[in-house]
Amino acid sequence: MDKVIEQAIEKKELPGAVVLVGHHGRIVWRKAYGARAVEPQREAMTADTIFDLASLTKVVVTATSINDADRTW
Repeated sequence: MDKVIEQAIEKKELPGAVVLVGHHGRIVWRKAYGARAVEPQREAMTADTIFDLASLTKVVVTATSINDADRTW
């Protein structure tokens, strides 16, 4: 996971990320990568950064509503 996220940051595909892994209701791993802001100045990402998920609504709803039967390959 470290390598994939760090490569995406290097390619400027995303400024940063927070990954949290849970198992049986407990957090077993959490890590922050990169920056949570790059303009007007860089701010490091922190594990407690709060994200605005409203900007993801269309992507998440669309992606999860597609099933393989609807695809034409």
